[in-house]
Amino acid sequence: MKTLAPEMFLACAAPHRKAPATASPEFADFTSSRIEAAMERLVKLEHENARLTAKCEQQRLLMAELGHRVKNSLTLVQAMVSQTLREQVSLEGAREALSARIAALGQSHAILIEECWSGASLKQVVEAALKLHGYESHSERFKVMGPAVRLGPRQMLALSMALHELGTNAAKYGALSVATGRIEIVWTTTRSANGRSLRLQWRECGGPLVMLPQRRGFGSKLIERALKEALDGDVCLSFEPTGVICTVLAHLAPRAKG
Repeated sequence: MKTLAPEMFLACAAPHRKAPATASPEFADFTSSRIEAAMERLVKLEHENARLTAKCEQQRLLMAELGHRVKNSLTLVQAMVSQTLREQVSLEGAREALSARIAALGQSHAILIEECWSGASLKQVVEAALKLHGYESHSERFKVMGPAVRLGPRQMLALSMALHELGTNAAKYGALSVATGRIEIVWTTTRSANGRSLRLQWRECGGPLVMLPQRRGFGSKLIERALKEALDGDVCLSFEPTGVICTVLAHLAPRAKG
């Protein structure tokens, strides 16, 4: 039997071996595009997950803030109810006073809701408080003047309620109880090393002779205590014979840049 030489065996076997497979350029481009698409989708999913996480955290903070505001409002309503029932001698008088105070509080909240609870302009607060006392129909009886000032929600609510009490008192006993009475609300702002400050004064004139009240009611307490605390400043309520004067000094938050 004739044997094949090794080199002849290799030559015969070579045609039966497959050449190593090589990827075509088209296949390489397709694979690369699939990988890039998958990476882009992964990045988008990560961004969406981060956005949803931040939104959930924002919702949690908003709910916590809402709960805090509701609690404060209910506390204020509770104090209004308690003090109103104490100072009124009749049930009808208590009902009217309490309804007016709750309406004033609701009006303040309506303004804050329109402003997305970011606060309100001082002029807006003053005009809203005076609207119930004929500010639009008898504007000649009112002087409202001052620069543009932005109040925070807490400052706005406290000042709005204080102005309601001053207006109610003026309508019952003061300048707004007679046709010749007038009210001036003037404010100015100053800057110092401690920041920006506000000075606002409510002044009545042309009304009946003012007598010093024998006791301090809810309105006076609200003006002198709650307003002072909310504005981080000082409040002076003076019952001058010629008319009530209320002077408010407050520290204002710095205005945002841009």
